Amino acid sequence: MAEGPTLRLFNTLLATMVAILVGFFCVRLKVVLPGEGHLKGLGFFIGSMVFPLLIFNTVATAELHSVNYGVIAACSLGKVAVMILTWLLAYMVFQPKRSRGQRFLTASVFAFFSVASNDFAIGFPVIDSLYENDMSIYITGNALVGSFVFVPLTMIAFAIGGAIRTGSGQSNVQIFRNVMYDLATNPVIFMTCAGLLFKILFGFSLVEENGKLRLPHPFSDFITLFTSPFAMSALFLTGTSLRSPQVSVWAVSLVVMKVVVCAYLSYLFASLLVQGEGDLKPMKDFTFFYGAIPTSSAPI
Repeated sequence: MAEGPTLRLFNTLLATMVAILVGFFCVRLKVVLPGEGHLKGLGFFIGSMVFPLLIFNTVATAELHSVNYGVIAACSLGKVAVMILTWLLAYMVFQPKRSRGQRFLTASVFAFFSVASNDFAIGFPVIDSLYENDMSIYITGNALVGSFVFVPLTMIAFAIGGAIRTGSGQSNVQIFRNVMYDLATNPVIFMTCAGLLFKILFGFSLVEENGKLRLPHPFSDFITLFTSPFAMSALFLTGTSLRSPQVSVWAVSLVVMKVVVCAYLSYLFASLLVQGEGDLKPMKDFTFFYGAIPTSSAPI
């Protein structure tokens, strides 16, 4: 008997939680000591090598021609609204006696937390378990928006906040140059651009296997070899970042903003923007599920 969506989702979430708990207990049992640098190599490998390659592969093989762009717009607008709201609340309310630069930086981190989705480690498995048809293309589309919109906005906010906090007296031109350099050397943005360029110039070389586009061999084999451990490794690293079971008002508030407010706002925008023929309910439901995907480990 074939598994239903509910059972598939349960199995996916169970595997996800187990992977996170493995990382958590490895730290609690002192098998792994992040403070002594045990995870630096793994963090660099996953964050600066595997994840950018995964982005490149996803963008280069994406079939965006059949996408309902109202879905992407709804998810993006939901994130924009949550990002602005979180930034304003954090800047005005969270420890307001600190310096303006510190408040600016903290608000930027909190805002990034509220829009950063764990698309590859959680998003793809969850959406694939819920839908019989291929809806993962919308994860790809949102990942593109994240790389080209939300990551640069966050980096710009960090640069401005850092300049305010240190009082370095940098001119606007110097700040602009530093931001442009950081954007140009950011591996995620670089590999996103490389994936788009490959698709434009060498899209003819893509091959179709099992109904999906793949990079040509042996390039695809190299990418698969590097990216295969990403999901488990990323979830493991997330588990190692859980230092304490302490619950705080701001931690709970940030989680609510990410997985509840973002989900409902995305669905609200979808009811206005998702138009077309056929059954649109699965696409509108997708915006809710996508908005509820937990944040990635980057802001953590």
